[in-house]
Amino acid sequence: AIAWNTRILGDSENNPSPSIFQNGDTISDLFFHEQRLGLAGGENVVLGQAGDLYNFFKGDPENLVDSDPIDLQISSDRVGSVEFVCPLRDTHVLFTKAGEQFELTQPETFTPSTAGLRHTASYTTLPVRPRAINNSMYALVSGGFARLHEYPYNAQGGVAGLTEADDVSMHAKSLLPSSLKTIATHENSGRVFIIGNTDSRIWLYRGVMRQNRKDQSSWTVWSMSGTILDVCVLDDDLWVLFTKTGGQYTVERIPITEQSDDDGYAFVVCLDRKVKLTGSHSAGTTTWTLPDGVSDTSMTVIVLGPAFGSSSGTVLTATTSPGTT
Repeated sequence: AIAWNTRILGDSENNPSPSIFQNGDTISDLFFHEQRLGLAGGENVVLGQAGDLYNFFKGDPENLVDSDPIDLQISSDRVGSVEFVCPLRDTHVLFTKAGEQFELTQPETFTPSTAGLRHTASYTTLPVRPRAINNSMYALVSGGFARLHEYPYNAQGGVAGLTEADDVSMHAKSLLPSSLKTIATHENSGRVFIIGNTDSRIWLYRGVMRQNRKDQSSWTVWSMSGTILDVCVLDDDLWVLFTKTGGQYTVERIPITEQSDDDGYAFVVCLDRKVKLTGSHSAGTTTWTLPDGVSDTSMTVIVLGPAFGSSSGTVLTATTSPGTT
């Protein structure tokens, strides 16, 4: 359990507890900004002491200093609690359940007297955590069909582009269903991966920028085997958690960028689904046994590895595929 700092000086009047705890709000998100731990709940965002993550009280209530906690409240006609606080470059963007977006602002230094919240846009977003890539934030906007909005970052004016977010799914209006679950992003390639609830598809968006101009905005749909529970990007791989028929759970890795093969092949083996196995040869027949959780009978292509010498790279078709062998 976290050992939260307690009040050392003052009382509930001149050194009160953070507004979130006073109001009895549930913490909806947490984040880090300028060496401070931030908590969001209800209509408030609070950040603890700079450099002292678990301290949300002033050091001296009679002498306010720059490192003291920061307590901010949303100012809007549409009352709605904060749902997500998402990092974008040197700021954070708040998404509320009422369809409002705010930016955490600071002139130069981030202190109790300079910090603030600036209303930037009003989009009714789905309850899916937005994700950033480089200079842009991506969020799913609700409607008959979901839409993917791209919010550009302006180094001089913060997230000024929020007021004119680009609908990057406009040319594929009915592609995304209304029930979606997760956004995952890969910064190096500029790819955005989206999955739905109890679905077997992955929607892939890619925007290509050259000299501050978008040259490509494309969509692809991958149909997978099994129901996708969740996805995440680690380094240059997309990891996918599946549930298969019978309740088995499997995790599979999809390389995002083109990779050189590290198993001694003189070329990259390109297959929709690849499992590396060592076969067992007997009486003129070689048997490859699939690992637990892999029983796709459509896996009938075999590519011989470097151990087969001059036959390396030969493509074989399995004569039988009874489940796992």
